[in-house]
Amino acid sequence: MFELFRDHLRSSEYDGLVLGVQLIIQSYIQEVLSLLAERWTDGPKDLKKQLKEFLARVKLEDSEVSGLQGLSLVMVAELIGSEPWIVAVRQSDASTGPRHGRSHFSQYNTGLWKDKLFALFTWDDERAGATKKRGWHNAQFRVLTKQLHSIVVDEVGEPAGHEFLKYIKELAAMFLWAIPQYDYDKLSVLYKASKHHSKDTQEEISNLSLLERMN
Repeated sequence: MFELFRDHLRSSEYDGLVLGVQLIIQSYIQEVLSLLAERWTDGPKDLKKQLKEFLARVKLEDSEVSGLQGLSLVMVAELIGSEPWIVAVRQSDASTGPRHGRSHFSQYNTGLWKDKLFALFTWDDERAGATKKRGWHNAQFRVLTKQLHSIVVDEVGEPAGHEFLKYIKELAAMFLWAIPQYDYDKLSVLYKASKHHSKDTQEEISNLSLLERMN
């Protein structure tokens, strides 16, 4: 894969950069599919079998499994078997303050979807002085992003490396229309009942499966 990427960069820098971004987005989508399969409580315990049976259950096309069609809200609803609970992108407002709490990473707290997504892939998102890494900082799609960025810089220079990151931000926003909500430690968090919910809502949430409680 890396040699194919290098060949594309040498023959056409733009085509190579776009190919690299597509590989990264595909890797992220496949990671999400594995995550959803793990939350499927009716499946087998073996992770490989679990993923295979989960994908068979939701009847995804090969192009969807590979990530070639992106990750849409409709696809997520089909995967979890219900309408997902929608969490808006954090936005700061001078009069009301930030919605949904304050982000750890202010440079991605712009209210723009592409910036929210970019925090998934970039590696400069650790809090200053923090010794604890993200629980998912070694996820395959993040490792792949670092590897491909390094190849871009080696082959065609630092400016192309900046372009590559810009393309990740722009193309991810086009292909990833819905993502599991992530926090500082995990790639995703579950929809949980709290004291702020009514008793009826608390009971409704508690009756959802792990898969249905994916935000």
